[in-house]
Amino acid sequence: MQADFLTSANREDVLTNSRWNRNIRDSLSSAFVDAVEVMRVTPSLEFTWPRFLPQEHDIADAFFKVAAEDIPRLLKTRPIIKCSDGTDRLPSQVRLVNGFVDGEGQPLVPAQDLAFHYASTEYQDDVERMLVALVGVTDMSFSEFLTGLLGMVVHGRFSHTDNVWLENVCYILDVQGISRIKIGKGWKDEVVDVRILQLPLIQLKDSTWTTCTNCQEYFFAPSKASFPSGLNIQVVNFPFPGAARRRSLLRKLGVRDIEEEDVVQRIVELHNSVIPPSFNATLEHIVYLYQHQAVLRVNIKHFCLYDGLGNAHKGDQLFMDDAKDNDPDRLSLIFEGTSAIFVHERFCRPPAILQGLARNSAALVQWQEWLIAVFGVRTVPPVVNGLPTPEFATIIKSLQTSDTPRLLRILRRFWDRFISQTSREELLTLRNYFRSLEVRCEGGRVAALHATFFPSETILKYGVGSLPLLDLGDASGDWSFLGSLGVSMEPDGRFFLKKLMALSQTSAVQVDPSAVTGLYEQISSRFVEFGTDAT
Repeated sequence: MQADFLTSANREDVLTNSRWNRNIRDSLSSAFVDAVEVMRVTPSLEFTWPRFLPQEHDIADAFFKVAAEDIPRLLKTRPIIKCSDGTDRLPSQVRLVNGFVDGEGQPLVPAQDLAFHYASTEYQDDVERMLVALVGVTDMSFSEFLTGLLGMVVHGRFSHTDNVWLENVCYILDVQGISRIKIGKGWKDEVVDVRILQLPLIQLKDSTWTTCTNCQEYFFAPSKASFPSGLNIQVVNFPFPGAARRRSLLRKLGVRDIEEEDVVQRIVELHNSVIPPSFNATLEHIVYLYQHQAVLRVNIKHFCLYDGLGNAHKGDQLFMDDAKDNDPDRLSLIFEGTSAIFVHERFCRPPAILQGLARNSAALVQWQEWLIAVFGVRTVPPVVNGLPTPEFATIIKSLQTSDTPRLLRILRRFWDRFISQTSREELLTLRNYFRSLEVRCEGGRVAALHATFFPSETILKYGVGSLPLLDLGDASGDWSFLGSLGVSMEPDGRFFLKKLMALSQTSAVQVDPSAVTGLYEQISSRFVEFGTDAT
């Protein structure tokens, strides 16, 4: 700086107490500012003039520091900064883009969505630093960047961006918007500015975008993942390859990989409502639960299944034919014409379970056993407290003398399951019920079941005469359960005792004494078979 200063006699110092000198000094700042205006319109200096700004460390004499301090104050009041749109603005209205740019160095947020303007990119890095240090231009902050993104949302420009732009934005949000906080021995991701959650960063499968406010409700799912419909499971869509930065950010915000447990939980929550899901949805849900039993840790017996008419019922109110569906004595035929409700065929044999397998395959048997165990679906004529229910008792009554062979076939089919599904006391009551049941025998005679004889070859060899011989229609197969109901199956001690008791009901004139003697001999020789019960 050269001026007509008054100096000391040796001309080595400016006289600091001189009014003349102080006036010159005080006019330096305005002169410099005027010079800046000239430099700004000089092409070679338009973007380099800040390099001429005096800096505090360049001035050794305290007398001139006043001028150096006054220059920035004056410049801050002038529109001296060239902006990217070509206009000149006050330093306070201008921001340096500060890394919030794409791969080509262009700002990620358009200036029209901001409350300030970007400085021209013609300023070199060192010049930008001087503008920040001396003139009052500031670096764009993360908060301002976030405000700009929200401005894009309001103005409808956010959703019209491409994947590359979104990846760059998500990278910045991830790096600057998420902090790691140590909690105990672990770490937790925490959002620096909750406004991040207001950005529509989640694209759903229907191509709509939503905010991150409730990220815990959204999931990542493999492209081939499948789960039942109607569960309101929101899966984040990634229709383009990559998107690693967005995925990383969303994961830190709470979006997580969907697990089988999540699907199971949604199914259970849905079926806890008063109104059951639709037929198709329920079938999908039940099949999914069956296929993922390993993660099913709650009781789902309260779930509703659907009957043949499409009405929902609790499982224990429904009947189902078992896998032996060609049996003429299957449950649906036994209860045909009654008020018994049968589960819909698609629940009995869902295609997703069978998958082309035979209808009586092991897969089908396992499926039906699961329905029985989990939902209480009935595959056995109902017995309560050891006695047939009124509906079952009516069927028994209609068959006991009119179609005894069919009644006995029904008992044979279900007897093992009666045993497995009733207590010891109830089974004793049930046995006594059927023991005393009157059935029609060969020849039309009616007798209590416990007083009858099984038409085996060994029994017929001894001759039964007028004794009540069971009418089975077809005596082949396993009928051993009848023995527990008092039917004489083999010529044992009880067989001969029953014959003797039957003779006692016959007229003495018709009895052959030698036959009676023979019966006593047979009974005596087999007395040990009776144990302590010889009556």
